Parts: sequence; structure tokens; C-alpha cells
Amino acid sequence: MNKLNGILEYFVEQKGILRLFVRVLDLNSEVKQNQISVLLLEDSAFATHLLHQTLQLGFKESNIVVATKLEGVCNAFESKILKIDKDNLFARLILEFKYAEKGVINALCALDFIKNNGLNVGDSILWHIPESEIMLFLDNKNLQS
Repeated sequence: MNKLNGILEYFVEQKGILRLFVRVLDLNSEVKQNQISVLLLEDSAFATHLLHQTLQLGFKESNIVVATKLEGVCNAFESKILKIDKDNLFARLILEFKYAEKGVINALCALDFIKNNGLNVGDSILWHIPESEIMLFLDNKNLQS
């Protein structure tokens, strides 16, 4: 499970669907750099007391889309490949991402993608996590009004 921390900057709501905009934090710095958006099936009452609070986001390695070109999508980032683990069908990529827990993101992709693009450790790759594939982890103190 990939995890990162951020501050809920603002949200928009329509008919029980929330779109959260979270400023992703580098755990070693408070620099305002990246934003990630998250879709939730909740109403605004759920998110109102979470505004400007630290949240933990998570997503599965199998839900990440990796590509050599990405345009026009939110939640898209560029990372350096730190490690490639291969089996007969898939490759697990360890990607540098300073905003993630332990500074890395794990992504699972087809082995053919690695071979067809001639990707190696040290190369840069683009990755995208769809808004609907991100989970929000809350502890009890965040749930209290």
C-alpha cells in the first residue's frame, strides 16, 4: 500500500460526491509543491471538520497507471525508477517520490511495458493515480467534531 500525507486545502461537493484537494507534504519539509485530488461518496458535512487538517492517503500499487507520456490528467507525477523487480508477467517498479512514506511509490505494470520502452533503473517515468482509487485513512481524533 502506497501512503502519503497531506493537508486538506478545500473541497467541492455535488449530490453526495466530494472532490477533495489535498496538498501533499514532504515529511521532511513543509514546502507547498504537489496537490492530489480524491473522490469520495460523502456529503460536505463529512469533510468540513477535516479542512486544513493532516490526512493520510493510500492507494494500491496495482491501481497506478505508468506511462512514457501523460497529458491532461490530474494526479500525474514524474519519478525516477529506483528498482525493477520482474517475474514472467509483471514488473514492480520502485519509484522515487519524496512525498510518499519512505520516499517511494510502488507500481505494478505489465512486463511488456518495461521491455517495449527499454526502461531501466535511473530512467524517469510518468505515473497517474485515478481520483477514485485513493483511500482516505482517518484516525479517531480526525473524526471528532
